[in-house]
Amino acid sequence: MYNINSLKSWEHETILKHCKDLGILLSSNDTADIDVIELFEELKLFCRLTESSSSASKNLEYIYNNQLQEIYPNIEISLRIILTIPVTVASAERSFSKLKLIKYHLRSTMSNERLTGLSILSIEAELAQELNLENLVQDFATKKTRKINF
Repeated sequence: MYNINSLKSWEHETILKHCKDLGILLSSNDTADIDVIELFEELKLFCRLTESSSSASKNLEYIYNNQLQEIYPNIEISLRIILTIPVTVASAERSFSKLKLIKYHLRSTMSNERLTGLSILSIEAELAQELNLENLVQDFATKKTRKINF
């Protein structure tokens, strides 16, 4: 689906096998997001329309720009799903790795609320670097002084 143009050189049996595999992935119990046979037929026709350098996002854009959703519904659904699936889960894995490091080193002296705050700061380090903490520190000091005076 990422490169529909490559399907022009594939055997029909190979395309059908991949359509069936995708159909299995996009189904749950008795419901399916796509019709496998219709997807196969749509792909045979659609690969003739696409340019040799078109990508999955360009193909989806082509379908929408030319209002072909009703003609190629299974391709449209498949492309939408494929383009919204994250390529990797590396950022999520890094987040849990950071949390594990923080929790391991500081778990005996830290509350859950503080651990959560530190993990968010660690995960969003780039955003945290942009924060202006001087105003925040001054506001905190002012509030603390007010509490002491009462």
